Amino acid sequence: MEHFEHFGLREDPFTNDPLPHFIVEVPEQLSAERRLLRAVRQGRGLCVLTGAVGSGKTAVARDLLDALDAERFEASLLVLMPDNQEPGRFLQRIAVQLGVAEDSEADGSLLRRLHEKLMEHAENGRRCSFLVDEAQLLAAPANLALLRGLLNLECNDRYLLSLVLFGLPELAAAVWRTPALAHRVDVWVELTGMNQETLEIYLAHRISRAGGDPDLVAAAALEALYRRSLGFPRRINALADHALFEAYLAGAHKVTERHVEAAARSLCLAPEANSRPGESDGSDWDRTLVVEAEDEVAGMKMDVLEDDEFLGKLVRGPRDT
Repeated sequence: MEHFEHFGLREDPFTNDPLPHFIVEVPEQLSAERRLLRAVRQGRGLCVLTGAVGSGKTAVARDLLDALDAERFEASLLVLMPDNQEPGRFLQRIAVQLGVAEDSEADGSLLRRLHEKLMEHAENGRRCSFLVDEAQLLAAPANLALLRGLLNLECNDRYLLSLVLFGLPELAAAVWRTPALAHRVDVWVELTGMNQETLEIYLAHRISRAGGDPDLVAAAALEALYRRSLGFPRRINALADHALFEAYLAGAHKVTERHVEAAARSLCLAPEANSRPGESDGSDWDRTLVVEAEDEVAGMKMDVLEDDEFLGKLVRGPRDT
């Protein structure tokens, strides 16, 4: 594209596609991955990672999945969608991905068959781990009760399944509203944005690998990018991409603070919206989608729990007393 050529770039340096040559080790993400990996390797039952929109949760989830030795772990990653959170369907997705046959005529409940499959993996020396992205969509009481039931699947006082949940801050709030589940969380991780030093390394690496001058972005522009992005990768990429185009339109050969501010306006990032992590979770558009999804999930009934005697026994197990 013309504006890339203007800056001597061979390709888009700010794509959100996980291209290997653009990967930069972000300390905040690496620390989160190490904490979760340690917990899963030690057979912990429930881990929760939360972070704002665009903070890199999915990247951590994928890296964690890749880090689990396929010979020792039966691991899967499920990305939830707002229209697919009925407890029975969620349980079915877990069961299928862990190797339970889809057979409506099979003897016993789905949860019982899942328990048998987990026992089989354990007897073969394999630990089962299930990673769930967009897990804030499990905020409904029926889904949280199902998670408690899954954590009661044990053998010799050891968990048969490690659950790792990745989601927006709403996830943590939902878990804390359910004390019987909250006290069973083994690891809590809050994913924050990268600091300014890491942001500068991140941008210089990406620009250089795309064939450009690593000093393409002026110092004041770097400060503005950090201030506006809160250090969250997706927002950094969006701002940097728009700022690059603003510089091209102005005929400049370096991205300045003025171009970053113009980019922020084009993305509707008002100054008052740019609070630090913990004060703002992302754009209003993203939050609206989350609220709508949570409303849909919260309206679901608990028929699965009422109909499944085996699950009912599990969620009332001794660990919850």
